Amino acid sequence: MSVLGTAVITRIGAQRLVELTQEDGTAVIVDTDVLEAACDDATGDFQRMSGVIADTGNSSHLSILVQGVIFFLEDYKSRDSGMMTGRGKRFYGALKGLQDMRYMLSDTNSTLVPTPEKTNARPDFDRGSKVWSAGRRTIKISEIAEDE
Repeated sequence: MSVLGTAVITRIGAQRLVELTQEDGTAVIVDTDVLEAACDDATGDFQRMSGVIADTGNSSHLSILVQGVIFFLEDYKSRDSGMMTGRGKRFYGALKGLQDMRYMLSDTNSTLVPTPEKTNARPDFDRGSKVWSAGRRTIKISEIAEDE
């Protein structure tokens, strides 16, 4: 049994897993082959959609994977319900969120804009800032001493 399969058994009620993995309505044990197939599918989609290798030691990854396993088990049973649709949206939405975090977009609030490079000229570093404001006069040190 895989780590993910064990995690699903730990988190999901036994009777619910029996219903999701067995075709026979009178079955009383979980079909681990079906469970492992759902684990493989959830792990595959996790890696394909997010671009991140699934890590069952990471609790965030594990919670997404468990959602995916239940989604796939319901899909195998051909259940068509609002709960299944919601579970699928949450699973694939979480994978999309992981993908978005991998490719962060740069954003800035800077007012600086690039200027074209001029050949044989010094770079224009100081255009945006003025050292002296208009109308300001230079004060001599001797004037400061007289004021005191």
